[in-house]
Amino acid sequence: MIKKKIGEGKFSEVYLIQEDNGKQFVQKEFKSGFIHEARREYLFLNAIDDANVVKAISFNEEEKLNLRLEFIDGIGLDKFQESNLKKIHSIITKLSFSVAKIHSLGICLNDLKPANIILRNDEPVILDLGLSTLNLYNDKYFRGTVSYAAPEKILRKTNHEASDVFAIGMILLKMLNGKIPADDHNVSEYLEIIKNQKKWNDCLVNFTEDSFLKQMLAFDASERPSALQIAKYFSDLYNFNIGNINEFVVSNHIFNTHFEAIEQLWRKKILNYEAYDEIDKILQLTSLKNS
Repeated sequence: MIKKKIGEGKFSEVYLIQEDNGKQFVQKEFKSGFIHEARREYLFLNAIDDANVVKAISFNEEEKLNLRLEFIDGIGLDKFQESNLKKIHSIITKLSFSVAKIHSLGICLNDLKPANIILRNDEPVILDLGLSTLNLYNDKYFRGTVSYAAPEKILRKTNHEASDVFAIGMILLKMLNGKIPADDHNVSEYLEIIKNQKKWNDCLVNFTEDSFLKQMLAFDASERPSALQIAKYFSDLYNFNIGNINEFVVSNHIFNTHFEAIEQLWRKKILNYEAYDEIDKILQLTSLKNS
């Protein structure tokens, strides 16, 4: 067996392992005290059913705490160079659709960046969910990479879907320009820019004139499109064939409509439910109250 260290983060060290039969896999060996982070990543990976998200093979907490992942053979998006605009937007469309599926499960990635994505046959595969949390989870810990992090993550250490959208925008900006705003400044200078709306808007003008990309990178999180809206925008623009995106749009709208109805009824104090109630029960109560 051959074992080669290929990376290290706050929670774990990452190794590429090749068995005697030639089979390869990636093993994350978690540092002491991070069992909850290890379990969370394993549970999230098992919950996600998408070909463009790395698959978990096994999880072991009996001896040395580790998580085994499939080995993805391809080129890192951080090393990928492409001038064809349609191909770039195709990659972003597929990436956004995968992120939309993850968001539909209530999971926020928090550290989406080119180094965490590998292109396998032109398909962007998300490799690392190590910093992922439930949407809106806040433990006052900054999760992410400063150069790809949204303003609200820098300012308030928030973890939510709109911040992932900002990261997708930054990835697109990098693919189009070969650089992003953080590349032109030292850390302290960049932090001064990203924390201030006027400075950020002035900076962004020097990198893109594309109105939709500017919207993805909006300082105000509420002004950004969702990951699903990004996928649908580029899919419609180029007539990309992206799996069941139209069906997903419909089901996502129905869920959001239900959620809005539930919130309105709850605020009017005419709907009572417990936090542990199953969603089917809550939707049934909504139907009864609206009838």
